[in-house]
Amino acid sequence: MSDFNFDHWKNLAETSPAEFEKQRRNALMALVTAAPESQRAGLQALVDSLCAPTHATGLEKAVHAQNLMMESLVQLQQSLGNMLKGLGVSAPAPNAVQQFTELKVQKP
Repeated sequence: MSDFNFDHWKNLAETSPAEFEKQRRNALMALVTAAPESQRAGLQALVDSLCAPTHATGLEKAVHAQNLMMESLVQLQQSLGNMLKGLGVSAPAPNAVQQFTELKVQKP
């Protein structure tokens, strides 16, 4: 995405939110299409989730993305721990990530 122009996207969001959303979705879909086949399903699910109309604000979308990333990290840590146990290696002690609490946006 070397041709990303922040000012263009900012102006588009301010002047034509519907066109901004359309172009944003198209740009995200282009990234999914360009990704290796093995990664497309996961990226598609992420795009669908982040483009869902249930997230009304940019902050809500950002918090949702952060929660998805943390959930994935916890799953990866658990998988690594299970794999190490299967190899007879003691798994590392749980850390703060494994006590992850979902963030929520509270509206005034």
